[in-house]
Amino acid sequence: SGAKAMLVGNKKGMWLLEMSAARQINWKLVKSVVGKVELVALDQVPQITGCISGAVPPFGSLLGEHGIPTYMDSSLQEQGEIICFNAVSPF
Repeated sequence: SGAKAMLVGNKKGMWLLEMSAARQINWKLVKSVVGKVELVALDQVPQITGCISGAVPPFGSLLGEHGIPTYMDSSLQEQGEIICFNAVSPF
């Protein structure tokens, strides 16, 4: 029932990718949706999200100055009604 939030970006913007904790990013699929992106550097995650890396919540609309568009992988739906996330604020 675990999930993870991965922050990715490029010069055009940032996106939050939500997926099963057991899955890896499908870079080919991500590229087809938002273009070529990379993981945001670990030291930048707290500045952007207000959370330490590894504890970013799944609510991109609440993160950053104007929110961060969020994409959810269908693997989360396969886990049932309850999904567990870590979320810790460094502030």
